[in-house]
Amino acid sequence: APSFEVKDRPCIIVKLSDFKDNMVLLQFVNQVSPMSDRQFEMLKEFSPSNSLRSLGCYAFANDSVFSDFVVPNSLAYIGEYAFYNSGVKKLVLGNLPFRKDIVQACSSLEAVEVSNSNVSFQSKDGVIFSKDGRKILFFPFGKMPPIYEIPNSVIAIGDSAFYEANKLRALVIPESVKSIGKNAFGNSSILEVKALPGNP
Repeated sequence: APSFEVKDRPCIIVKLSDFKDNMVLLQFVNQVSPMSDRQFEMLKEFSPSNSLRSLGCYAFANDSVFSDFVVPNSLAYIGEYAFYNSGVKKLVLGNLPFRKDIVQACSSLEAVEVSNSNVSFQSKDGVIFSKDGRKILFFPFGKMPPIYEIPNSVIAIGDSAFYEANKLRALVIPESVKSIGKNAFGNSSILEVKALPGNP
């Protein structure tokens, strides 16, 4: 299969492994950087292989070519705003650390998952918590349940944890929660917050 370098994006080197219905399937990618030239608009499937090492800043920003992205074990780094305003609905990070910037403005995002062996985070039903489960850190912007009840194991709500949670209508905060971070509910669609006994 031929290899080629995309003009004006010198750090993208792709090997074409297959052509199917006029759609290019990328199998061997060393690094992905901003897709500003729109050459991959036709891409309907992205299958990162175990040779994928890093995603550049804004790598899939404003793209809607795929809905799920599973990070391969080989990936060591995700650049800032890699999925900014993209159409990704489910992001599986494995052992990589979660950062809010990589999914900023992803209004369709319904779930972020990490592996059980992730040293810093855990995920429950697509929501990100600290490894010990005592702090809720990120509720996906497009997660669908109209009512969400924070688990009783949580004692803190992180900064901007529910920021722009645009599908959420009501939130139940258990008695275990003792602190709420800055801008925890900013720009969200939450209409009702129910604090169980013991919370203000």
